[in-house]
Amino acid sequence: PTANVTFNGNLDSRAEAPVDGTGAALTFDATDPDTYNFLSNVTVYDSAGAPHDVTMYFVKNDDAEGNSYDLHITVDDADQGPTSYALDFGTTGVQADDADTTYAFTFDPAGADELEITIDFSGVTGYGATSANSGITQDGYAAGQLSAFQFDREGIAYASYTNGETRAVGQVALATFTNPGGLTPTGKTNFAQSDNSGVALVGTPSGEGRGYIRPSALESANVDLTVELLALIEAQRNFQSNAQAVQNANDASQAILQLR
Repeated sequence: PTANVTFNGNLDSRAEAPVDGTGAALTFDATDPDTYNFLSNVTVYDSAGAPHDVTMYFVKNDDAEGNSYDLHITVDDADQGPTSYALDFGTTGVQADDADTTYAFTFDPAGADELEITIDFSGVTGYGATSANSGITQDGYAAGQLSAFQFDREGIAYASYTNGETRAVGQVALATFTNPGGLTPTGKTNFAQSDNSGVALVGTPSGEGRGYIRPSALESANVDLTVELLALIEAQRNFQSNAQAVQNANDASQAILQLR
Protein backbone atom coordinates (compact mmCIF):
# COMPACT_ATOMS: atom_id res chain seq x y z
CA PRO A 1 0.00 0.00 0.00
CA THR A 2 1.02 3.58 -0.62
CA ALA A 3 2.40 5.41 2.40
CA ASN A 4 4.37 8.32 0.96
CA VAL A 5 3.82 10.79 -1.85
CA THR A 6 6.28 13.48 -2.97
CA PHE A 7 5.01 16.51 -4.84
CA ASN A 8 7.34 18.86 -6.72
CA GLY A 9 6.27 21.96 -8.58
CA ASN A 10 5.61 25.67 -8.48
CA LEU A 11 2.63 27.70 -7.31
CA ASP A 12 2.38 31.07 -9.03
CA SER A 13 2.97 33.95 -6.62
CA ARG A 14 1.16 36.29 -9.02
CA ALA A 15 -2.13 34.41 -8.76
CA GLU A 16 -5.07 36.06 -7.02
CA ALA A 17 -7.27 34.47 -4.39
CA PRO A 18 -10.64 33.25 -5.73
CA VAL A 19 -13.30 35.85 -4.87
CA ASP A 20 -16.85 36.59 -5.94
CA GLY A 21 -18.17 39.77 -7.53
CA THR A 22 -18.21 41.55 -4.20
CA GLY A 23 -14.61 40.65 -3.38
CA ALA A 24 -15.56 38.03 -0.79
CA ALA A 25 -13.52 34.85 -0.71
CA LEU A 26 -15.20 31.91 -2.42
CA THR A 27 -15.82 28.71 -0.48
CA PHE A 28 -13.78 25.83 -1.88
CA ASP A 29 -15.73 23.43 -4.08
CA ALA A 30 -13.90 20.67 -5.93
CA THR A 31 -16.52 20.74 -8.68
CA ASP A 32 -16.10 24.47 -9.28
CA PRO A 33 -12.74 25.46 -10.86
CA ASP A 34 -13.39 29.07 -9.95
CA THR A 35 -12.82 28.26 -6.27
CA TYR A 36 -9.21 27.08 -6.59
CA ASN A 37 -6.09 28.12 -8.50
CA PHE A 38 -4.34 24.86 -9.32
CA LEU A 39 -4.82 21.10 -8.96
CA SER A 40 -2.76 17.98 -9.38
CA ASN A 41 -3.53 14.32 -8.83
CA VAL A 42 -1.76 11.04 -8.13
CA THR A 43 -2.85 7.41 -8.00
CA VAL A 44 -2.30 5.58 -4.71
CA TYR A 45 -2.91 1.93 -3.80
CA ASP A 46 -4.53 0.36 -0.74
CA SER A 47 -3.57 -2.86 1.05
CA ALA A 48 -5.57 -4.91 -1.49
CA GLY A 49 -3.77 -3.32 -4.43
CA ALA A 50 -6.81 -1.31 -5.56
CA PRO A 51 -6.09 2.14 -7.06
CA HIS A 52 -7.48 5.40 -5.66
CA ASP A 53 -7.27 8.87 -7.17
CA VAL A 54 -5.94 11.53 -4.80
CA THR A 55 -6.41 15.10 -6.01
CA MET A 56 -4.67 18.07 -4.41
CA TYR A 57 -6.27 21.50 -4.80
CA PHE A 58 -4.26 24.64 -4.12
CA VAL A 59 -6.12 27.85 -3.23
CA LYS A 60 -4.29 31.17 -3.06
CA ASN A 61 -4.71 32.64 0.40
CA ASP A 62 -6.67 35.90 0.48
CA ASP A 63 -3.98 37.54 2.60
CA ALA A 64 -2.87 40.30 0.24
CA GLU A 65 0.46 40.77 2.01
CA GLY A 66 1.51 37.14 1.85
CA ASN A 67 2.32 34.46 -0.66
CA SER A 68 0.71 31.31 0.60
CA TYR A 69 -1.63 28.59 -0.63
CA ASP A 70 -4.20 26.56 1.30
CA LEU A 71 -4.43 22.84 0.57
CA HIS A 72 -7.57 20.75 0.00
CA ILE A 73 -7.63 17.04 -0.80
CA THR A 74 -10.17 14.64 -2.30
CA VAL A 75 -9.90 10.88 -2.61
CA ASP A 76 -11.93 9.25 -5.39
CA ASP A 77 -13.81 12.57 -5.69
CA ALA A 78 -14.79 12.44 -2.00
CA ASP A 79 -13.86 15.66 -0.25
CA GLN A 80 -11.61 15.05 2.74
CA GLY A 81 -12.71 18.35 4.18
CA PRO A 82 -11.02 21.77 4.33
CA THR A 83 -7.71 21.85 6.12
CA SER A 84 -5.76 24.46 7.98
CA TYR A 85 -2.56 23.35 6.25
CA ALA A 86 -0.94 26.01 4.09
CA LEU A 87 2.25 26.41 2.07
CA ASP A 88 3.87 29.76 2.88
CA PHE A 89 6.57 31.03 0.51
CA GLY A 90 7.15 34.41 2.09
CA THR A 91 8.75 36.99 -0.22
CA THR A 92 11.48 34.75 -1.65
CA GLY A 93 9.34 32.04 -3.26
CA VAL A 94 10.70 29.29 -1.03
CA GLN A 95 9.47 27.83 2.23
CA ALA A 96 11.24 28.63 5.47
CA ASP A 97 13.78 26.13 6.78
CA ASP A 98 11.62 25.41 9.81
CA ALA A 99 8.36 25.16 7.82
CA ASP A 100 6.20 22.06 8.11
CA THR A 101 6.53 20.62 4.60
CA THR A 102 4.57 17.38 5.07
CA TYR A 103 0.88 16.73 5.40
CA ALA A 104 -0.67 13.41 6.50
CA PHE A 105 -4.25 12.24 6.07
CA THR A 106 -6.14 8.97 6.32
CA PHE A 107 -9.10 7.40 4.56
CA ASP A 108 -10.84 4.07 4.85
CA PRO A 109 -11.17 2.28 1.48
CA ALA A 110 -13.75 -0.47 1.04
CA GLY A 111 -12.35 -3.98 1.39
CA ALA A 112 -8.93 -2.84 2.61
CA ASP A 113 -7.10 -1.52 5.64
CA GLU A 114 -7.28 2.13 6.59
CA LEU A 115 -4.70 3.98 4.54
CA GLU A 116 -2.52 6.73 5.98
CA ILE A 117 -0.64 8.79 3.44
CA THR A 118 2.00 11.45 4.02
CA ILE A 119 2.57 14.01 1.26
CA ASP A 120 5.93 15.77 1.10
CA PHE A 121 5.76 19.35 -0.23
CA SER A 122 9.38 20.30 0.48
CA GLY A 123 10.07 20.53 -3.28
CA VAL A 124 7.33 23.10 -3.92
CA THR A 125 8.23 26.72 -4.74
CA GLY A 126 6.19 29.89 -4.95
CA TYR A 127 7.95 31.84 -7.69
CA GLY A 128 6.34 34.28 -10.08
CA ALA A 129 5.89 31.67 -12.80
CA THR A 130 2.99 29.63 -14.05
CA SER A 131 1.79 27.01 -11.58
CA ALA A 132 2.99 23.61 -12.72
CA ASN A 133 3.61 20.09 -11.50
CA SER A 134 7.24 19.11 -12.13
CA GLY A 135 6.92 15.58 -10.77
CA ILE A 136 4.95 13.41 -8.39
CA THR A 137 6.27 10.13 -7.03
CA GLN A 138 4.64 7.63 -4.71
CA ASP A 139 5.36 4.21 -3.26
CA GLY A 140 2.91 1.33 -3.35
CA TYR A 141 1.87 -0.95 -6.20
CA ALA A 142 -1.25 -2.23 -7.84
CA ALA A 143 -2.05 -5.94 -7.61
CA GLY A 144 0.25 -7.96 -9.87
CA GLN A 145 0.94 -11.51 -11.02
CA LEU A 146 4.27 -13.31 -10.93
CA SER A 147 5.88 -13.03 -14.38
CA ALA A 148 9.54 -14.11 -14.10
CA PHE A 149 12.40 -15.23 -11.88
CA GLN A 150 16.05 -14.29 -12.03
CA PHE A 151 19.09 -14.99 -9.86
CA ASP A 152 22.25 -13.07 -9.07
CA ARG A 153 25.77 -14.36 -8.36
CA GLU A 154 25.01 -14.79 -4.67
CA GLY A 155 22.03 -17.02 -5.43
CA ILE A 156 19.36 -14.51 -4.44
CA ALA A 157 16.12 -15.17 -6.34
CA TYR A 158 14.26 -12.09 -7.54
CA ALA A 159 10.61 -12.36 -8.56
CA SER A 160 9.28 -9.89 -11.13
CA TYR A 161 5.59 -9.04 -11.19
CA THR A 162 3.31 -7.60 -13.85
CA ASN A 163 2.85 -4.40 -11.83
CA GLY A 164 6.53 -3.55 -12.22
CA GLU A 165 7.61 -4.60 -8.74
CA THR A 166 10.66 -6.81 -8.14
CA ARG A 167 11.22 -8.55 -4.81
CA ALA A 168 13.89 -10.82 -3.36
CA VAL A 169 11.96 -13.97 -2.45
CA GLY A 170 14.69 -16.48 -1.55
CA GLN A 171 18.28 -17.58 -1.87
CA VAL A 172 19.96 -20.72 -3.19
CA ALA A 173 21.91 -22.62 -0.52
CA LEU A 174 25.16 -24.42 -1.31
CA ALA A 175 26.86 -27.21 0.63
CA THR A 176 30.51 -28.25 0.87
CA PHE A 177 32.04 -31.39 2.36
CA THR A 178 35.30 -32.02 4.10
CA ASN A 179 35.96 -34.91 1.70
CA PRO A 180 33.93 -34.55 -1.51
CA GLY A 181 35.56 -37.73 -2.85
CA GLY A 182 33.87 -39.69 -0.09
CA LEU A 183 30.33 -38.95 -1.30
CA THR A 184 28.27 -42.01 -2.24
CA PRO A 185 27.05 -42.11 -5.90
CA THR A 186 23.31 -42.69 -6.12
CA GLY A 187 22.96 -42.55 -9.91
CA LYS A 188 22.05 -39.89 -12.45
CA THR A 189 24.91 -37.63 -11.27
CA ASN A 190 23.48 -37.57 -7.74
CA PHE A 191 25.58 -38.14 -4.63
CA ALA A 192 24.69 -38.73 -1.00
CA GLN A 193 26.45 -37.86 2.22
CA SER A 194 28.46 -40.64 3.80
CA ASP A 195 30.71 -41.19 6.80
CA ASN A 196 33.73 -40.69 4.56
CA SER A 197 32.53 -37.37 3.14
CA GLY A 198 31.62 -35.80 6.45
CA VAL A 199 28.53 -33.72 7.16
CA ALA A 200 27.27 -31.08 4.75
CA LEU A 201 28.35 -27.52 5.54
CA VAL A 202 25.41 -25.53 4.22
CA GLY A 203 25.53 -21.79 3.67
CA THR A 204 25.11 -18.97 1.19
CA PRO A 205 27.12 -18.69 -2.02
CA SER A 206 30.32 -16.62 -1.96
CA GLY A 207 30.94 -17.50 1.69
CA GLU A 208 33.49 -19.88 3.22
CA GLY A 209 34.80 -21.12 -0.10
CA ARG A 210 31.46 -22.19 -1.54
CA GLY A 211 31.88 -20.19 -4.76
CA TYR A 212 29.29 -18.20 -6.67
CA ILE A 213 26.15 -18.99 -8.65
CA ARG A 214 26.39 -18.47 -12.41
CA PRO A 215 22.85 -17.46 -13.43
CA SER A 216 21.62 -18.00 -16.99
CA ALA A 217 24.69 -20.09 -17.82
CA LEU A 218 24.38 -23.39 -19.69
CA GLU A 219 26.54 -26.13 -18.20
CA SER A 220 28.91 -27.72 -20.70
CA ALA A 221 29.02 -31.48 -21.20
CA ASN A 222 31.44 -33.29 -18.89
CA VAL A 223 32.40 -35.95 -21.48
CA ASP A 224 35.20 -36.12 -24.08
CA LEU A 225 33.50 -35.69 -27.44
CA THR A 226 36.38 -37.38 -29.30
CA VAL A 227 36.14 -40.51 -27.17
CA GLU A 228 32.36 -40.61 -27.57
CA LEU A 229 32.61 -40.22 -31.36
CA LEU A 230 35.12 -43.09 -31.60
CA ALA A 231 32.83 -45.26 -29.48
CA LEU A 232 29.93 -44.44 -31.80
CA ILE A 233 31.96 -45.42 -34.87
CA GLU A 234 33.00 -48.67 -33.22
CA ALA A 235 29.39 -49.47 -32.31
CA GLN A 236 28.32 -48.77 -35.89
CA ARG A 237 30.96 -51.15 -37.28
CA ASN A 238 29.94 -53.87 -34.82
CA PHE A 239 26.34 -53.46 -35.93
CA GLN A 240 27.34 -53.71 -39.59
CA SER A 241 29.39 -56.85 -38.91
CA ASN A 242 26.51 -58.48 -37.04
CA ALA A 243 24.08 -57.54 -39.79
CA GLN A 244 26.41 -59.10 -42.39
CA ALA A 245 26.68 -62.30 -40.34
CA VAL A 246 22.89 -62.56 -40.14
CA GLN A 247 22.66 -61.99 -43.92
CA ASN A 248 25.21 -64.75 -44.55
CA ALA A 249 23.23 -67.16 -42.36
CA ASN A 250 20.05 -66.34 -44.30
CA ASP A 251 21.81 -66.96 -47.63
CA ALA A 252 23.10 -70.35 -46.41
CA SER A 253 19.62 -71.34 -45.25
CA GLN A 254 18.15 -70.44 -48.63
CA ALA A 255 20.83 -72.46 -50.43
CA ILE A 256 20.08 -75.55 -48.30
CA LEU A 257 16.35 -75.28 -48.96
CA GLN A 258 16.95 -75.15 -52.71
CA LEU A 259 18.88 -78.47 -52.76
CA ARG A 260 17.01 -81.30 -54.49
